[in-house]
Amino acid sequence: ALCATITACYKFPPIGDTKGPFMGGPAVTACFDCLQYLLTESVPSMKSAVFESRIVGFIIHRDLSNFLEILHKIIHNNNSIDRASCQYDEELSGLGNMCLWLSLKIEDNKLKAIHRKGVSPEFIVEDPTSIIDTMRRANTLQTNNELDSLVQTIFCDPSFCKRMSLHPSIVNFVRESVDMLLRRPLPHIPLVLPLSLEHLARSMSREDVEKDHDGLIQFSLQLLYSMMFLDCESKSPFTIDPRLLPLKETLEMLGSKCVEDNNQRSGMMLLFESLKGLISNHCPDITRSMAKTTLICQKVGEPSDEMKKDYISPTLVCDAIRSCFCDGVVSNETAGMRAESMFKLCQAVNPCSEIDVAVVRAILTDSNSQPKFINYSALVKDPLVILKAKAAVWKCRGTRRIMLRVLQNLMKANEAEVMKYSTTDQVAKEFLTSRDAIIVRCLLFVCQSGFLLEETGRENSTPSHCVMSTNLIRSVVTQRLGIVATLIKQNLADITLDWLVEFIPESFFDSPILLNILLDRGSLSPTSRLITASAALRIAVANSSRGESITRQLASVSLSILIESFYLVIGPVGIPVSVLREDDGQDVTNICRKSMFRMVKTCASINAKSAILRNEATIALSKIAAMCKNESSGGVAPRRKLLLKEIWDACAQANSVLGGAMQI
Repeated sequence: ALCATITACYKFPPIGDTKGPFMGGPAVTACFDCLQYLLTESVPSMKSAVFESRIVGFIIHRDLSNFLEILHKIIHNNNSIDRASCQYDEELSGLGNMCLWLSLKIEDNKLKAIHRKGVSPEFIVEDPTSIIDTMRRANTLQTNNELDSLVQTIFCDPSFCKRMSLHPSIVNFVRESVDMLLRRPLPHIPLVLPLSLEHLARSMSREDVEKDHDGLIQFSLQLLYSMMFLDCESKSPFTIDPRLLPLKETLEMLGSKCVEDNNQRSGMMLLFESLKGLISNHCPDITRSMAKTTLICQKVGEPSDEMKKDYISPTLVCDAIRSCFCDGVVSNETAGMRAESMFKLCQAVNPCSEIDVAVVRAILTDSNSQPKFINYSALVKDPLVILKAKAAVWKCRGTRRIMLRVLQNLMKANEAEVMKYSTTDQVAKEFLTSRDAIIVRCLLFVCQSGFLLEETGRENSTPSHCVMSTNLIRSVVTQRLGIVATLIKQNLADITLDWLVEFIPESFFDSPILLNILLDRGSLSPTSRLITASAALRIAVANSSRGESITRQLASVSLSILIESFYLVIGPVGIPVSVLREDDGQDVTNICRKSMFRMVKTCASINAKSAILRNEATIALSKIAAMCKNESSGGVAPRRKLLLKEIWDACAQANSVLGGAMQI
C-alpha cells in the first residue's frame, strides 16, 4: 500500500511535476492524508516498521535511484531498470519532487523518528535492510559514532547475532559495515580487534556449542567482519592473523548447524559460504583438508568419525613442545611450527587454564628432569616464572610464540588478581609496573642480543627481530607509563637503549616523566643524572618530529646537565681521576666520560628538519669546546690535556655535521 501510494503521488502532475508550492486540490490533500496515515498513524508489524524506515531514509537523504529501484521491485516485480532511458529520468525527477513535497508537509523530527525506529537493535536483528541502506549512505568525511555503536551492539550480543542469522541480509550487513569504515579517512580502526577476536575464540568450547550455538554465530559474525577487513586492508596493523584462530573448527561447526537448518538461502548458510570463500583465499590449505567440505552437499547430519579425531589434548601439545628439543630432531623450526599449530587448535577447544599450565610445564622441564608440578593459581600469582625457560625455547620460533602467548594470558590474569586484592590502586599500579619492567627488560635483552632469529649459513643477512616479542614490548610500554623511565634509571645498557629507541617508538610517551626526573636534582646522583640525560637526549632526538615542545625541553635540560657535568668528566685538577668512585666501586669519571661522548654523538645525529634542536646542540657543543680550551691553557698534565683534546675534537666534529661554527 505504501509503495502504491508513493507511485501514485510521484506520477500525479500537481506533485511530480511541480517545483513550487505544490498547489493542488482535494486529490493532493487525499494523497498527503493517505501517506501520513501509512507512515505515522498506522500500527505496523516489525518488518513493516523496518520497511517504512527504509522509505523515510530514502526521502530524507534524497536517495532517489535506490528508492526508485525498490518501488519497481515491489510494484512491478522488476529487479532491473534501464537507467539510460528517458522514462527513467522522468520518474527520477517526479520522485525527487514528491520527496520535497512530503518533506515540506511532515515535520522533519517525525520523519527522523520513523527512520530511527527501524535502525534500533531490536529491529535490526529482525531485518537489517534499513541499517544497511543507512551505512551505505554514511558520510565519508567523518566517522559516525551512532552507526558504529549499533553495529558494535549487535556484535557484542550473542542473542542478537543468532536472531540476525535467520535473515538473508546478514552478510550484506557485515560487508556494508566494513565498506563504511573503509570510506572514512585514515586510520581505519575496525570494530573487531584481533585480540578481542582471539579472546572470544578461546571462550568457546565444543560442549557449549553443542548445547547453544549463540556464541558460535557471534564468533562467526565477528570473524567474517575481520576477514572482510583483512581482504580489503591487508597491510593494516589492525588486521588479524587468520591462522591464529580456529578456522577449520568454526567452519565445521557452522556447517553442521547449516545442515540442521536445511535452508540453502538462510542467513546462516550465506554466512558459512562467505566465510568459507574468504578462508579459501587466505588459507587454502585449511579448506582443502576439511572433511566437512562435502558434508553440505551430502546432507549428513552427524559429524564423521574423522572429524572427531581433530581434537588435540594439552598432553599432545606438551609432547610436541618437548619433541622440539630432543636429540635427532631433523628440523627444530619445523617441529616448533608443528607444536605451535597444535597449540592453537588445543587452545580453541580447551580451557585457557589447562593449556597454559601444560605448556609451562613442558617449557620449564629439562630433558633430564621430571615435569615440574605447577598449578594455575601459582602461575597467576607469579607469571614471571615462565621467563625461566632455557635459551633453546627462545631460539625456536614456534615454542617462543607459544611461550609469549601464554605469558600474555598470565599477565592479564595476574593484573586482575592484583587489582582485586591490593589495598589501594597505587599499590597495585606500582606492583604491576615493577612486574612489567622485569618482563620488558628480559624481552629487550633477547631482542637486542640478536640470538632469537640467528641466521646461520647465510652471508650478508639482514638482522631481524621477533615480531611477537616486539609487539608485546610496545603493548606493555603503551599501557604502563613509566616503564621506560624506570629502566633508564636502572642504567639500561647502551646497546639495549639504542634498540629500544629504534624499534619501540612508544618509549617517547615517557618523555614528561624523564623531564621531571632530570629537573629534580635530588632524585639521582650526579653520575646517574648524566646517564639519564644521555638516554633522554637519545629519545628526544629520535622523536623530534612527534612533539616539538616536549622534545625541545627534554633536549635542553639534557644538554644543560651535560655542561654541568663537565668537571666530573675531566676530574679535579691535581688529583688522580680514579679516586672518584661510586658506592659499588665504579670509576665516576670513566662512566661520565662515556656518557659525554655518547651525547655528543647523539647531537651529531639530529635530523636536518629539527632546526631548534640543532641550534640547542650547537650552542651546547660550543660551550663545552670553550671550556676545554680554557682548561688546556697553562700547565696541564699530558693525560688531562689529551682528554680535553679528545672532547674538543668530538665537539668540533659534531658541530661541523650540524652545520654550525664553533662559538668560542
